[in-house]
Amino acid sequence: VLLLSLYVIVSLAVEFTLELPPAAREMMQYIDWGVCSVFLLDFCLRLARAPSKAKFMRWGWVDLLSCIPVNAFALG
Repeated sequence: VLLLSLYVIVSLAVEFTLELPPAAREMMQYIDWGVCSVFLLDFCLRLARAPSKAKFMRWGWVDLLSCIPVNAFALG
């Protein structure tokens, strides 16, 4: 999960600073959806194992936000 987090940071930096060809941008979006799926699975497993769900969610909601792909709300 740590390596995927680092990938997301680098990917965001590249995507927002460089002009990428459409095919490369599309590929990065598919990878982002895959990474976010792994983050969601990790979140669900840790929530299920948490002794106190309410206590987990005090900071767990931040992890839940990481499950949202960058382009989830893009309109074009």
